[in-house]
Amino acid sequence: MENIYIGAEGNFDKVVWLPNNSTEQHYLNVDTLDEGRHYSMPKFPEFPKNLVSKGNFSTYSVPGMISEDGYYEKIDIYRLLTIDVGSGTRKIRTKELNFYGWGNMPPHSESSAIVIEGTGNLELYVDSKFGLPGSSSINYGGDIDQVAIYYQGDDDVVIDGAAQCYGCFFPYRSLLIFI
Repeated sequence: MENIYIGAEGNFDKVVWLPNNSTEQHYLNVDTLDEGRHYSMPKFPEFPKNLVSKGNFSTYSVPGMISEDGYYEKIDIYRLLTIDVGSGTRKIRTKELNFYGWGNMPPHSESSAIVIEGTGNLELYVDSKFGLPGSSSINYGGDIDQVAIYYQGDDDVVIDGAAQCYGCFFPYRSLLIFI
């Protein structure tokens, strides 16, 4: 539980929204910044073009494992997907990354989740479709510096309900919406 700070001219009632019937204390205090802050966006990287094509990948029937760099047309996550990053940098590119919101937190074999294995980093490049529905997660409870997600699609990205992402997310054209 942390404090929440809204922009210098922000209106608490329009910025902070709590789910209906929530019984949790979501924050300690809400305060307004004295002045606006401006942050420069990091340079958006070129998406890797030389990755080996791996086709489609799904965890519909059983939990899955990815332990090599690669390009996937589509990754569908119904159950746990473990990505072994080793001690280096694992690069995964996909046209679509779809989560189906099964399971509970923390992730277990029936969760719609990505778990990171190893001490290295994951660079996840998503071309056109990405969303994180309720009860889905990426790197739950992990080091946020271990995961970078780059999204260049035109659609807004929705992170819904109890979904959690412990990583850095960089949208190129779209908005990031938390519901």
